[in-house]
Amino acid sequence: MGRSVVRLRGQLLELKAITEAQTDASIRVDLSTASEQVCLILGECLQTAVTSYNRSTAFRSRSEIVRRAEHFVREHIGEPISIARLSTVVGVSERSLRNAFYDVYTTSPKRYLKIRQLHRARHALRAADGGLATVTTVATLHGFFELGRFAGDYKALFGETPSQTLQKAKARMATAAVAPCRGSSFNGAPLPEMR
Repeated sequence: MGRSVVRLRGQLLELKAITEAQTDASIRVDLSTASEQVCLILGECLQTAVTSYNRSTAFRSRSEIVRRAEHFVREHIGEPISIARLSTVVGVSERSLRNAFYDVYTTSPKRYLKIRQLHRARHALRAADGGLATVTTVATLHGFFELGRFAGDYKALFGETPSQTLQKAKARMATAAVAPCRGSSFNGAPLPEMR
């Protein structure tokens, strides 16, 4: 936008100089040409300003689309959500939804949903209690029914298999359960420290 404004200013100053210098009829032709140039440059300036405004407005509206989609996804955890359903709920076409996600997260809504599901599954595996949780139950509760694909996607994203995450969580739980027992008493007598 800056160059157009500078050109416009230059043309206006030139037009002012011509007007102040002479007032005869031959100058009117020069003034007519100069005023046409000023109008063209002014149009360029306005077009640039409108385009710049539209880009920022479009980004804000796309951010709003993504925000509404995220809200719906949070409210329907564990439910299978198709892109068609999500776009209908958000009130935009599938293409607009896809464009909004690409602008905001540089990924498709489908990939975003999968990554979000994988993160929620990881959180559940890490918070697993004792022997009750299994990879299969956690995966199916979070919408993954093809367990091999789930394990492959999980490992690609987190660098470990779901069963490794679960084993680490169980080991942490076992360590946490044993730790408070050290130094406590048994029938009133202190327990010796193991070395």
